[in-house]
Amino acid sequence: MTKARLSSYSYYVTEKIDINKLNANNYIGVDNLLQNKNGIKISEYLPEEGTAIRFKKGDILLGNIRPYLKKIWLATFDGGCSPDVLCIRCKNFKDSKFIFSVLSDDNFFEYVMKGSKGTKMPRGDKNHIMNYSFIDIEGKDEIGNFIYQINEKILINNKINDNLQQLIQSVYSYWFNQYNFPNSDGLPYADNSGELIYNNVIKREIPKNWMVETFANNSLSKFIDTGISHFESKNYLATANVDNFTIKDGEWVTYSNRESRANMSPSIYSIWFAKMKNSIKHMCIPENGDWMVKKYVFSTGFSGIQCTKNSFAYFYCLINEPFFERTKDILSHGATQQSVNNDDLNSIKIVVPPLNVLKSFAEFANPLYEKICNIIQENQILSEQRDSLLPLLINGQITID
Repeated sequence: MTKARLSSYSYYVTEKIDINKLNANNYIGVDNLLQNKNGIKISEYLPEEGTAIRFKKGDILLGNIRPYLKKIWLATFDGGCSPDVLCIRCKNFKDSKFIFSVLSDDNFFEYVMKGSKGTKMPRGDKNHIMNYSFIDIEGKDEIGNFIYQINEKILINNKINDNLQQLIQSVYSYWFNQYNFPNSDGLPYADNSGELIYNNVIKREIPKNWMVETFANNSLSKFIDTGISHFESKNYLATANVDNFTIKDGEWVTYSNRESRANMSPSIYSIWFAKMKNSIKHMCIPENGDWMVKKYVFSTGFSGIQCTKNSFAYFYCLINEPFFERTKDILSHGATQQSVNNDDLNSIKIVVPPLNVLKSFAEFANPLYEKICNIIQENQILSEQRDSLLPLLINGQITID
């Protein structure tokens, strides 16, 4: 079998496009390329002026800061990207899916890191990348289409989870921000003259018989202490391994050889968030999340909250409200890496609804969180299958029949 270099199939795009012709939906920066080959999300940042690199559908966009994060995407539309994103275009459009598959192989990212420059924020060397070699095998179209279909399934699953979370969050807002939970007649409470009483602690009105407590001390939940029981082997999940609804496995460790930060034990009906400032990493473990409990040990970079069946969905939606991360960042402190501790969060006031309202919300939301959990597990299986088959396919060790 002969070998080919990436430069024989593709080249870097240098054509520019004015920023004023782009928007959050078609601008791709490093931050909205998702880790571990999981596509893109809508950009939260768009430069106010200047130019970007013009990409077209079928181009391969590669995050070039910290290449070990494995940020890669096969463009499905035209747009513009940051200079920190390499835009690779195949000389023959029909080769795009195959070359994308080649560059999705973990061996490629290891190769890029070997030629990278810088320590804290390593960047791939563009010449080194174009010298990447691979076997020039038969069946390129079949391999490209096969890997592309797996990736598309993962992306579709992620969109389903995003939509489910948005649905849950919108109902949460209607019930607990606008106070339009169902009243005794099944009608929206506030819109049907439900009684609201001014609360002096939070300086606003809340429904009658609702309480105000704190995030750290309340009747709905409690913080999970550090410490874990003896185990033979578990996967160590650091905050860096969590990206939206994607959970990328870390290192497998034993109880005796684990690092000191591997010291948090997940549990059913627990929710988790990263303590560090400017780090939005949220997880929840619903009733069917026993596979996560058995598989993982969490980093102490997470703060865990043990909820009940009825308070689980309410509390997870609460930490997904924008105010929570804004307040967490304000409360963060430290000389090098700023973060919060449990005591800091005692200053956050929360409204505590009565049990019957929480139970009704749980009956709606908990099954949806179980569906999200199933999809996360399915995506892990798909990713493992893709990553194990990919090097065998592109090296010609197996074929697609």
